[in-house]
Amino acid sequence: MLEEEHCSTCNNENEEFYLKLKSEAEDVLFKEPEMAFLVRENILSPDTRSFEEAVAHVLCNRLLISSENDTEKGNHNNGSNFCSLRNPETFFQLTLKCMHSKVIEHGSTMAEAIRADAMAVLERDPATDSLLEVVLFAKGYSALVAHRVAYRLWLMERKFAALFVQSQTSAGTFRSLGCLLINRYSR
Repeated sequence: MLEEEHCSTCNNENEEFYLKLKSEAEDVLFKEPEMAFLVRENILSPDTRSFEEAVAHVLCNRLLISSENDTEKGNHNNGSNFCSLRNPETFFQLTLKCMHSKVIEHGSTMAEAIRADAMAVLERDPATDSLLEVVLFAKGYSALVAHRVAYRLWLMERKFAALFVQSQTSAGTFRSLGCLLINRYSR
């Protein structure tokens, strides 16, 4: 019974987080329609139905774009971006599997931890005004989420996927998502 109540609380908290994130994204669409590409691809996509899915979209887009950009520039063997992420949907599903994992780390599931991490950034970073800014632009937050994904992949015995995520983040490839998406869609 206690576990069911805990899951119910998590679902309500997740829904509140996603509704807040979605509302902030809709405000951006209204105030800055030229940024529609960024919020629609990551937050307001028709297949995004939760906070975890939105964060997973951002993470997968960061990994995809960083590996695509270096591959296109001819940096095939620079030690960090050694391949292009060929199947982003598969990696997205694997990332979601990690986020929905019941593995407890320091008293929290990953879903609980990424919400707490987002709130910590929002509360402590005076330059951050919204949950949307944290999810889309806070590179430290994205790196922390990537670490959590890599850790769970490792526990799931998905060693090469874990190493791929770790290598992309530790090499400093988490550049500004907004600039990378502009480059991606301006071709």
